[in-house]
Amino acid sequence: MAERQAKAGRPIIGWIAAGLVCLFLLLTLAQIRDPWGDEAMLVTNLAHEGAAALFRPMAYYDQATPLGHRLLGMVMAGLGGSGGIIGTVLALRLLTAAAAALVAVSVYRTVRMSSTALFAAVAAVIAVAAPMPLRYVTEIKHYEFEAASAALLMLAAAALARDAAGRREILFYLAAALFACLFSFTAPILLAVSAAAVALTVALRRRALLAVLGQPRLLVALVAGVAIALLLYLGYSRPVTVHQLSAYPVAYEVPASFGGRASWMVAGLPKLLHMWLILVAPWGDMIRQHSVALSGAFGLVLIVALALAARRAPFVGAFTGLLMLAVLAAILIGVIPITSTRHFLFLQPVLVVLLVVALAELLALVGARIRLPQAGVALVAVVIALGYVALGLSSLRTLKVQAIAPLLAKARSESPDAPVWVHSAGQPTARLVRPDGQRFIGKLDPRSVPQGWHVAAGEWTSPHDQTVRTDYYRQTAESFRPYPELWMVFVDRSDEEREPMLNAVTAAYGRCTQSGRDIGATLYRCTRR
Repeated sequence: MAERQAKAGRPIIGWIAAGLVCLFLLLTLAQIRDPWGDEAMLVTNLAHEGAAALFRPMAYYDQATPLGHRLLGMVMAGLGGSGGIIGTVLALRLLTAAAAALVAVSVYRTVRMSSTALFAAVAAVIAVAAPMPLRYVTEIKHYEFEAASAALLMLAAAALARDAAGRREILFYLAAALFACLFSFTAPILLAVSAAAVALTVALRRRALLAVLGQPRLLVALVAGVAIALLLYLGYSRPVTVHQLSAYPVAYEVPASFGGRASWMVAGLPKLLHMWLILVAPWGDMIRQHSVALSGAFGLVLIVALALAARRAPFVGAFTGLLMLAVLAAILIGVIPITSTRHFLFLQPVLVVLLVVALAELLALVGARIRLPQAGVALVAVVIALGYVALGLSSLRTLKVQAIAPLLAKARSESPDAPVWVHSAGQPTARLVRPDGQRFIGKLDPRSVPQGWHVAAGEWTSPHDQTVRTDYYRQTAESFRPYPELWMVFVDRSDEEREPMLNAVTAAYGRCTQSGRDIGATLYRCTRR
């Protein structure tokens, strides 16, 4: 009787999880906002490049994105183009939201293989509603596709590692591998880890180290996935990222020697663990500065979680453990930098699966010792899910935005003949959203070049010294002299970027007063003496 009730309740739990995931996706899509800098750079390329340019570095702003995302993004940009820039941006955000939905479904199905529908639902909700990944749920970049590739591949490989795996599971795995190859720069790592995790799981189950060799179809599928990933890396990923890597060496360069990289990785381990923590933490990046104590505690949690998950779902423990080791190895050989949390977003759904499966096992062990009723276990799961929902909803208002369009519209309506100067960090967005006929001055050339568009346009000192040239502010202010009046738009980052320009303009040109302010941007009106 109890079993029937449990089975009857499973679809309800699944539908509740699906409803919550859809709610978060709709709430993020409903926030009509300008694309922020990096998004606008990618949109510019997707909206203006043709299919003939697919295998070349992107033409503008030193951007790069995986082949499948690039092609599908161009199609979506074309479909949304009839609605102007708003239609284009919405179409591309829908594309990312679809990837986020795929993450939720894949995480749900993976956890469901070894746990109840309730824990699977908790995992699906966390995968989308956790504050940090929620920031990328509708961002027009490829990072959510990296997460979707990892989540889908983990699901497919888990099915492949089962004893009953047959032709259907092999085809599903190959489809997931192809998706990862097309939509993820991390595909070679993901495919290698998948193959190793399947081989290890089969070996442990059959108690034979090379048991996978006795399944030729399975072996061919695993090798084919890795081979396709390596071919796409050599034929597409490496050549199209050449400008991005050379333009931003501060972010992507690593020490040249092995010993230097080893020391760099050890020193950066607390930062790395902190990045992984904020991917799954309900508080997101509210604690921005990493500490050795907090990072060490999370590292200990991961070790315990691996042990617990391995008891309940050996494949989950194998896949997650091997992926973390592979990431450390990739850092050690200089393939992955310890720069930004978004570079590790592909780990997020995998960590969610690990932690939820480990939690289910921990509650089962504790419940058996203290005779905790199933209602108590369910209550713990529900409280965790509701906590993530509440904190996720509160984090929606802190999404990274640049509301430049309202300020440009204000300038256009109040003084349409006065030109507008836009700080370089806001230029990619301003170029997309400015009113028709509005005149810009001081535009930087956005074309991609090896040293980076900021350097080529004369703003930054060099790729290695990404500071503004000492004469840039003065020369720019001097160029304003022909105009009796002008507007200036700054993207709010810090006073260090705004004050030098305002001081130079005041000294060489005239008086500037703040005329408007919106989310992430400030408007000034300047008049010549």
